[in-house]
Amino acid sequence: MAASATVVTTRNLAFSDLGGIALDLGNSDRKRMWGTKSWSALNGTPVFDLQSALVSIGLLDAADGEFGPKTKIALQRYVWYRRNIDHALQTPPQSSAVNGIITPTSPLLSGALPGTCDRGLACDLLGWKQRNLVVTTPLVRASLASFSNITLDAGFAPLDYPFSQPNEVLLHPDFAGVLAVMDGEAAKANVSIRLTQALRREGFAVTGAIVHPAGNSAHFVGRAVDWKVVDGNLVVGGAQFLAGKQTKAADLFVQGVKAQGYRWGGDFGDVDPVHFDDNPYSNIQKYSMTRFFVQQSYRATHPMRLLS
Repeated sequence: MAASATVVTTRNLAFSDLGGIALDLGNSDRKRMWGTKSWSALNGTPVFDLQSALVSIGLLDAADGEFGPKTKIALQRYVWYRRNIDHALQTPPQSSAVNGIITPTSPLLSGALPGTCDRGLACDLLGWKQRNLVVTTPLVRASLASFSNITLDAGFAPLDYPFSQPNEVLLHPDFAGVLAVMDGEAAKANVSIRLTQALRREGFAVTGAIVHPAGNSAHFVGRAVDWKVVDGNLVVGGAQFLAGKQTKAADLFVQGVKAQGYRWGGDFGDVDPVHFDDNPYSNIQKYSMTRFFVQQSYRATHPMRLLS
């Protein structure tokens, strides 16, 4: 009697139900390499599905079923975003980003950024994909209309973004409080302030700078402003500060803002005396992640929230 043939059955490895498998660098749908070993008895395209989700939410350019460095970085960015930014852009199907609506999201738990994808993260990604959510900017549109002593300088170069309004700047919400501080300190010093720059776009030449623009500028993440002081009939800018010809009222303004915890560029090694920021480099991971989302969202013409 002939021996019975061995029947090998395969089952599909669904991205929405990875079980105990966590997709990681080097995994491959073609090789059936998922998690830490090869699965000859499994079929499926979980890496491709992971990449497709990352493409749909704006973090990857294409899906090929091979988990490489770009996929790992995209996944780390997604996890960081979910842990640190509480909103997303919801774009109607077959519509452009400018028609999207900014909607609140619930955060993931805090922790490290391993760059792996387990069942829980897969379900989170699929939920975003199904809701047509994409990662977007943390920046806010801050109007100067409510401030008595701050205006835009004639040399301020307005940025082109959806629904922009005259007399507003783009800032990170954690830094936007600098405007109230500057307004209050200007009132105490009996001066007014003209903003010359806030957010800076990557790849664009900076005009009127008194120092060589930094490669990792706080302006790239909306956490810096440049300005001039108007003291009576005198306009006190970088040239006056560098020559030591600033007015006493201008000095009083600077010292008042510094006392509120903001960094003054006049204290930098590469002196920039018409600059304030809040040292976003103290957390380099936060700086680099924020810069990515700020700049990418601007290039994709995402709408931005109004400062509440």
